[in-house]
Amino acid sequence: MKIILGTAQFGMKYGINNHDGILNDENLKNLLIKAKHQQIIYIDTALDYGNAQKRLGKIGLKGFKFISKLKSLSSFENLEEKVNEILNQLNAKNIYALLFHSPSELIEKPTIWSWFKQLKNSHPDLKIGYSVYNIEELDYLLKIGITPEIIQIPFNIFDNEFEDRFEQLVKLNIEIHVRSVFMQGLFFMDPDNLPYKVLGIKNELKQLNKICKKWNISIGHAALQFVANKKQISGIVIGIDSINQLDDNINFFSLPLPQQFCDELNKQFRNLDNPLKKINEWKKVKIPS
Repeated sequence: MKIILGTAQFGMKYGINNHDGILNDENLKNLLIKAKHQQIIYIDTALDYGNAQKRLGKIGLKGFKFISKLKSLSSFENLEEKVNEILNQLNAKNIYALLFHSPSELIEKPTIWSWFKQLKNSHPDLKIGYSVYNIEELDYLLKIGITPEIIQIPFNIFDNEFEDRFEQLVKLNIEIHVRSVFMQGLFFMDPDNLPYKVLGIKNELKQLNKICKKWNISIGHAALQFVANKKQISGIVIGIDSINQLDDNINFFSLPLPQQFCDELNKQFRNLDNPLKKINEWKKVKIPS
């Protein structure tokens, strides 16, 4: 399982609990140097992440493998143009993987996937895939034969419904990459001082704090290892705001949790019936019947 460095917060203020804003150039460069030194060489980025890709390209660090995402395509030529834009921004000759960023658009216009496969014909080392937000999107795309090499999904202690599809994805030789392992920082917030839009998760967050306190395990360690404990997952996308945070996550990743603790989390929070568990899903995609 690989740690993948998320970069949304490199180009815009991202995350519910982000109080520090965007890293300056010097801190960003030092963070990337430290990441590479720790064998973290995969970077997840997107055209939509403000100027994140341009900043990465200016730093010009070699040896990283980039996973980029895009959306809003009108033709195969438009796809080629956007890929060239990505390469120019990153100052790179190639990328490891290209993911489609908008499942609603892909559902409404499946032809887009044929463009991705056409692109792969001329770039055989490129992995292709897409990002989804809920299990209904995934089921529909697989049903109509849109089978990716990489799937990126939200997955964490509270939002874990995709686990029901892990074995199916593995059998299809699909790499599972997960994001939102800390729910955009929500896990680190005080349950009694939550923003109004996420108040519906207050009781679950209090229960999580209670369990972690009982076991003397930090929230960050619990959240990261809960995901790392799922053997079918190939990569974990982690957004980092500082070198200290990077160090913490590397330590958490290397320290497995007691199985009894993981079992308690699974029992308490498996398939929560709470609409706020997907805090980054702002609109429901209409799935064709």
